[in-house]
Parts: sequence; structure tokens; C-alpha cells
Amino acid sequence: MKYLRILISFFVAAVLIYVVVQWTDADIWDSVKKADATLLGAGFVLFGVVLCLASLRFQLLLSVLCIGISFTRAVRLTLMGSFFNLVIPGSVSGDVVKMALITHHTDGKKTEAAFIVFIDRMLGLFGLLALTVLVLCCFSSFVAGLGRDHGPVQIAVYVIGIGSSLSVAAVLLVEMRETLLRIGAIQKIVTKISQKLPGFILSFMQRVVEVLEIYRRNRKILLSGLLISVLIHFLLALILFCIGSGVGDENPSVPGYLITTSVANAVAAIPLTPAGLGTRDGTIALFLNAMKVPSDIIGTIPILMSLIMVVWYLTGGILLLFYKKPKTSLQVE
Repeated sequence: MKYLRILISFFVAAVLIYVVVQWTDADIWDSVKKADATLLGAGFVLFGVVLCLASLRFQLLLSVLCIGISFTRAVRLTLMGSFFNLVIPGSVSGDVVKMALITHHTDGKKTEAAFIVFIDRMLGLFGLLALTVLVLCCFSSFVAGLGRDHGPVQIAVYVIGIGSSLSVAAVLLVEMRETLLRIGAIQKIVTKISQKLPGFILSFMQRVVEVLEIYRRNRKILLSGLLISVLIHFLLALILFCIGSGVGDENPSVPGYLITTSVANAVAAIPLTPAGLGTRDGTIALFLNAMKVPSDIIGTIPILMSLIMVVWYLTGGILLLFYKKPKTSLQVE
């Protein structure tokens, strides 16, 4: 059943990419031949920078629990985890593999590994949400100006924006929970809600609180991790911008590419296809069409973005072939 689901996810990704190509009538090879190689190369290199920043964030979080790991090793673990995003549906599935790999370096301490990987993913997601809220606040007029012909795109932006705002507010409320729970009325409301919540949701929320407690005494590390996450998602928008400019978008819109990337990454996080392939491409194509990007390159831009990601992720597969479990574990105090 598990393998059937994986096959279905690959099939869905292939169908979505095929639909994008057919809908946009994209001639990818012709667009690449005419493209600015410098800008495409910059996009490729920038994605490597994104992976290095993700590795740095992971290394910082490990240091909070006194787990020493070199930057090179953090990059290897990040790449190997990213590779599994290609073979397991969703853009977060590699976290499970990263969790297993990091236990090889922590004397099998799965709890610490789970917490580290979990908070790493939370920071990445929170960085995306924070950037989405910031971009929509700064460029709301851009979204409103898309016109009635692109109502579904506007609705998608507003839904993602509202969801992002609520998520950011929820995290801030969790951070302020001790102060808020001192208020009797709020404490009663929380108690009543917790009694009605399903067990798995309550368990998840408790785990979030436990993880935050571990790191709240290291706010500088958390802030650094959050800033790195925001920078990562900004660079992903810059990569898409470079690709668009490189293949012939003569009037690229910075707000448009920022909004497009934020929404596309949020959609790609839904575990439907490997590494969000297809779902990300389709979302980007819809937004580029709304931005009045030349029709002959609308399909080329997201597919080139996906190709860059796949090439980098495949390097993780190569590293995995030569991976050896370390003979000595790293110290956990």
C-alpha cells in the first residue's frame, strides 16, 4: 500500500507537469537555448546557498542541545534528507529520514533528534508564514490589481494570507501562554477547548509547547533560525525571479514573484507529490499567468525551478550511496 501511494504521487506529479506544459504550450528546450545563461546559473547557485542556509539553521539548533556537528556534516544530512523528498510525497517527508540519520550522531537519542528536526521544520514553516504576511501587507494593492479575471488567484492569496496570519498569531499566543493563563476567563476557555479537542490534536499541541520550552531559554538561536528561514524563502523568490528574467520576462514584478513563491511553497507543503513537484509548478504557472508574463514562458519558469531543485536533491542520493554510520556518536549533555 505504501509503494502504491508513492507511485500514485509520482503519477499525479507527472500529470500536473504535463498539464502545465500543455496549457502554456511551453517549449522548454527552445526557451533554455535563448535564455541568459548567467541568470539561470545564478538561480542554480542560489539554490545551493538555500541548502547551505538550511544546514546552518540545523547546526544552530543542534548546538542548543549541546550536540556538536560540523557544517559539512550538516550539509550532508540536509542533502540526504532532501533526496528523500523526491521519493516520498510532500516537501517535508525528508525530515523523517534526517531524524533517523541524526540519531547515528547522538548515540540513538531519538527524543532529542525528533525535537531538533521538529523545531527545524517549525522555524522553516514560520519563516514562510512570516514572509507571506509581510509581503501581503506591503503589496496588497498588487493582489487587488490583478482584476476580476483572476479571482481564483486572488482568493488563493487571501486564503494563504489569512491562514499565515492566524498561524503567526497562534505561535505568538503559545509564546505568551503563561501570561494569558493567569487570566481566569482565558484559563476556563482553554480548559473547555482542551476537553473537546481530539486526542491527537491535543497531543500535538502539547508537543509543540514542550519543544518551545526547550528552546525558549535560547532566544538568540531561535531568532537567528527564524531570520535564516525568512532569508531562505526570500532567496527562493529571487531564484524564480532570476529564472523568469533569464528566459524572457522583460518586466518582472518583484512583488509578484515574492507572492507567487510564498503561495506556491505553501501549496507544495501539502503531501500530495514528491517534493511538491507538479503542485508547485501548477501554482506558479497560474500566478505567472495572472501577472501577464509572456505565455510562451509561463510553463518554462516553474519547470526550470523544479529541475534545479531535482538536480540538487539528487546529489543527496549520491551522498547517501557513500554514507557510513559514524563509529563514534557526538556528545549530548
